[in-house]
Amino acid sequence: FAVEEEVFTAVEGTKISLLKPAGYESGHTFHGFERASGGSSIAVVEIEGPFSQVSAAVTAENLTSDGGKLLEKKSVKIAGQDGLLIHATHSIDGEEFLKWIAVFGDESEAVVLTALFPEAEKAELSETLRRVVTTAKWNRPEEFAPLSNASFTIDPPQGLVFAHRFSKLISFAPIGGRGVGDPKQPSFTVGPLENRFQNRAHEDVALTFLESKKDSYTLTNVSESRSTRIDDLPGWLISAEAMHVADGVPLGIYLVLLFESEALYMISGVAGAEEFEVYGPRFAAAASSFRRKGQSDQ
Repeated sequence: FAVEEEVFTAVEGTKISLLKPAGYESGHTFHGFERASGGSSIAVVEIEGPFSQVSAAVTAENLTSDGGKLLEKKSVKIAGQDGLLIHATHSIDGEEFLKWIAVFGDESEAVVLTALFPEAEKAELSETLRRVVTTAKWNRPEEFAPLSNASFTIDPPQGLVFAHRFSKLISFAPIGGRGVGDPKQPSFTVGPLENRFQNRAHEDVALTFLESKKDSYTLTNVSESRSTRIDDLPGWLISAEAMHVADGVPLGIYLVLLFESEALYMISGVAGAEEFEVYGPRFAAAASSFRRKGQSDQ
């Protein structure tokens, strides 16, 4: 595969530009590119945090726990910043893949680029995708509007402001909050996810989603569980009580999942139980303002 005329293509919703290989298109549920015929992708994740910490997490042990094996790891320069280039295997549903992972950044931000492709296509794709992740451009304007390139608009809950973005998920937190480690601190996250539950009832999908967070909190009571509709999308709403696993702090949970044919939108708010009495209604008001771009207000 060749890159398309050596022209850098901006990755929608990020500050990254990449040499896009021929036959690849914008990712549907993540920032980056995916091959139109399937089986290969280039994902971009921007992380607010020091490169030193993010890169330290890329270990052989962590790759193994994620179903992979480290093949190569070396220091590189990417976009003028210190970086790491990692080559690894990855197994998905019994099929073997290879990955080129590039991590770079400074002490305020880090970027992780992951190019995934079938091991059977190593000769065809490996060198092209290695070059894609190592020649990335990092365009860092003085100000970056987090929703400017999102596929949706939403009014943040009263009292919360943009905090960070992970893939296509955008999170909001209080101005001058008490810190990321405080489970009582209100947080609100919205964005698209891949819909892997297309043949399941919406309520079942929402409960399964909450149960998947068992490493963070344990549900203790579901106070509201009902169908909803926002921006003419069918969805399911759950309001629940939970217990933070690490600290035993009681929490309030607000979740709305909105269903499209191939994807779903998640709107989620979490706060300490006392804080949730104030922020629960604010989470609901924000959720009701959700609109996909290009859609008329319903």
